[in-house]
Amino acid sequence: MVPPLLLANLFFGIYFNLSVWYKLTDRTYYGTWMTIGGAMITIVLNYLLIPVYGFHGSAVVTLVVYILMVITSYALSKKYYPIPYQLTRGTFYIVITVVVVFTTNTISLESQWLATAFHMLLLFLFILVVWRLEKVQLPLKTS
Repeated sequence: MVPPLLLANLFFGIYFNLSVWYKLTDRTYYGTWMTIGGAMITIVLNYLLIPVYGFHGSAVVTLVVYILMVITSYALSKKYYPIPYQLTRGTFYIVITVVVVFTTNTISLESQWLATAFHMLLLFLFILVVWRLEKVQLPLKTS
């Protein structure tokens, strides 16, 4: 239940950052409508999914609603206040993170030491990918 909620909060943060466009263009009513729409979808999907899946259903609903709100806000921002976001890079990082979390949650290792080593390996590979893609240059200290 924790991974979908963490990812949902990431998308809420993205939505919060995207909300700048309707504030700058004095179209705050779009924010109101997106919030009302998100609340209505949340209520309906919670009503449908909580009896079947319990709290897990509610976590997934939260994730779905925030993703829909991000997509809606982004689409409207392209029309009224276009900002050149790096969508491919951001989407890649979100997808690779979801893949890593899914992998760590589905592969069950008997030994705690082996599981820790596997998780550290995945973390190292993720850092390596980010390092290579961002071409990070470490400043050299000279004293």
